[in-house]
Amino acid sequence: MRVIAIQQGRVQSRRRLFDGSVFESAYEKLPAAGPVRISDTGVGYDAQGDLVRHGGPDRATLMYASAHYDRFEEEYGMRLPYGSFAENLTVSGIDEATVAIGDVFRVGEALLEVSEPRIPCWKITEHTGVKTLSERVQQTGRIGFFLRTLRAGEVQTNDPLVRIDRAHDEFIVSDVYRLLIRPRLTQEEAHWLLACTKLSRKHREHIAQKWAIDA
Repeated sequence: MRVIAIQQGRVQSRRRLFDGSVFESAYEKLPAAGPVRISDTGVGYDAQGDLVRHGGPDRATLMYASAHYDRFEEEYGMRLPYGSFAENLTVSGIDEATVAIGDVFRVGEALLEVSEPRIPCWKITEHTGVKTLSERVQQTGRIGFFLRTLRAGEVQTNDPLVRIDRAHDEFIVSDVYRLLIRPRLTQEEAHWLLACTKLSRKHREHIAQKWAIDA
């Protein structure tokens, strides 16, 4: 397991490909040259255009499996450069089926803890120009996941990715994602999600409020 690529992006005004409307986004990420510091707020100068739906301590870093690129490139017959899914760290050796909420990884000098699945949005299609890609990412569960920073530090390409702790064996990212995107949950499912103490605060509060449960 290691870091394959590092990306960071600044907020820019962009025009939507399919209706011409203007929006603010830091989706477009550029490769980082040399070591980059990961802080409580994210990777290097990376920013977010929509601070309601993105960013914050529980979403400091977005990690994405490099193996997913091979699958999408084969499926669509086109090359997708690293950062096409807005990830900060493109990594090898792990994915949503092998990582659990609460897993702690040492990456370079930093310690990062998995906090939630990434819920894909329309910006994947806007960035790549592939009309069906956002939907396909959702369908396949090749979504990526967010991490909070437990210890800030410098990270660079080819750094080993070392899992040093696991808080919850049962809360695999792919399983949590499948529940989070469902329009309705049973009380049992809602309680199960709330038992994941390392799940991000926003998700826990939303689940508790929507299903009237004391978190």
